[in-house]
Amino acid sequence: MTSDEIAKDWQDKAKDFEDADQLAQARVAYAFAWKTSSAQTNLGLLYARLLIELRDRTQASRVLDQIGESFEGKTNPLYLNLRGNLERSRNNFDEAANWFQQIEQPQETYPLIMTGSCLVRQGNFDAAMELYRRAASFPYKEGNTQPDEAWLNIALILRAREDLQGALEAANKALAFDTNYVAAREIVDDVTAAIELQGTELDAASHEPCLFQLYRDKCHAQALVVARKRVAECPAWIQAQVKLGDLLIEFRRFADATMHIEWLESGEYHDLLHQSLDDDEIKLHGTAEEQLIAASLELRSYLETVQGNLGIATELLNQLVERVPSNRWHAIELAECLSLQERHEEALKILRQIRDNAYAQDRWWPPEETAMMDAGLILRTMERYGQAAEIWLEGAIQFPDNLRFTELAEDALAADRLHQELFRGSAVQP
Repeated sequence: MTSDEIAKDWQDKAKDFEDADQLAQARVAYAFAWKTSSAQTNLGLLYARLLIELRDRTQASRVLDQIGESFEGKTNPLYLNLRGNLERSRNNFDEAANWFQQIEQPQETYPLIMTGSCLVRQGNFDAAMELYRRAASFPYKEGNTQPDEAWLNIALILRAREDLQGALEAANKALAFDTNYVAAREIVDDVTAAIELQGTELDAASHEPCLFQLYRDKCHAQALVVARKRVAECPAWIQAQVKLGDLLIEFRRFADATMHIEWLESGEYHDLLHQSLDDDEIKLHGTAEEQLIAASLELRSYLETVQGNLGIATELLNQLVERVPSNRWHAIELAECLSLQERHEEALKILRQIRDNAYAQDRWWPPEETAMMDAGLILRTMERYGQAAEIWLEGAIQFPDNLRFTELAEDALAADRLHQELFRGSAVQP
């Protein structure tokens, strides 16, 4: 077989691995095909797409650079799309939008929708809405991104703006294209329930419906209605105030979120909170000053992360972890922020500490589960498959109901064996 025939064989195997959700093995197969081939464009595009999914942005960039050197298809939609997705995965939304805007496909919804998604991530709703409405006017064609997705994105913007009736109408227009459109159905259900909640007096004693559960379930329209009602009836409920800020950031309403944070940092709010605390609450949550510093750091770090200012977010998260070491979720957020910057070793150190503390205290809860899952994913990104499998197998022991640990470990172990088989003794590594 020629080298290109061997490459094609392993490309086909890589696609089979992908179809089976065995992404570590798929990466090894693509890497071998890429090393063996004469830099075939289609292979490179497939390989780069998987690398982006596996969060190895550095190698994905190298592959795309190599394609671009000799690829007249720098105007190729697939190449431009991958470049855009790569920058989007780095939270570089300006650069991502620039790549998507170069895709020249008249009457195609995809470039408009992807450019709009970058604008939304920057909080530029008006410009995004203009693009989505253009995409929604195009005729329906067979494909992945069509006018129904444009209507879904319009619904998301209107929900973020608290125009619940408008969001409901837009989501129903998406469903008119496809009655089984799950994401559109979820928006319909969320905003319909939120409209009902707007006219309902909440039970202050029971705290039902639970604001925090609604947020975890991603029922964000309902959560925002409840959050506004809770802070109106009890402004000193600092946890509800923080969740209101989280929702404003989640909805990319950055100016409103900043104003909310400044209100929480104000002397007026400090006095209000201070007057409401008794000794038991101070013992449990800290003084008014301690609670407000933590709330400010939590919200400002989230705001900077979502806006793509990862260096600033890292500094704030470091302060938050130091101030509230008992909250392991903050440490996990710091590790994720570091991983986004490809500071993988630093992220692994934090996640390893969470795991070590769990062993020392024999305490295994959702934060520890997430820490073990994330550590394995980072190691997989770094192609340290054996170590990833080891952590995931530990996770399978501590969290036997989470079958994903075993599935990922088996894939990583198989990838480790395949990597040794294909690259043993090779001077060129993938």
